[in-house]
Amino acid sequence: RKISIVSDDAKKLTRSPSPASRKATAVLFITNLVRPFTAPQLRELLARTGTIAPNGFYIDKIKSKCYVKYTEVEMAVETRHALHGVRWPVNNPKTLKVEFASPEDMALVQELAEDETKKSESVDSGWLNEQAALKPARRVSAYPTYFN
Repeated sequence: RKISIVSDDAKKLTRSPSPASRKATAVLFITNLVRPFTAPQLRELLARTGTIAPNGFYIDKIKSKCYVKYTEVEMAVETRHALHGVRWPVNNPKTLKVEFASPEDMALVQELAEDETKKSESVDSGWLNEQAALKPARRVSAYPTYFN
């Protein structure tokens, strides 16, 4: 079964499966994503109903939730109407939950993710540097020890 999410007439939007809990904005917060899918597949799905703003897409590491920012509020409204309550990908046991979010919410999540990445990089390199300091330098010989 195929579900088309493209609407030629924005006036067809009467009511989504459940009313939005927040005021309509250009930013959507999508949860209940279940793999297997790729980030480009999700972006392509989201781009069917509108133009995604530059740097307007963020998905968490485990691909369970994402933020998307459209260039216009109407595009976000149409996307929510098309995807809220839909099973995607087809084998997903859950239905997508699509809610409006503020640009500040999205910026905060992106900032926290960047900080977490920087922190894990510094922790990893710090740990490696500590391990290097703890290990005594090994003398490397061209011959096995039984020849010396």
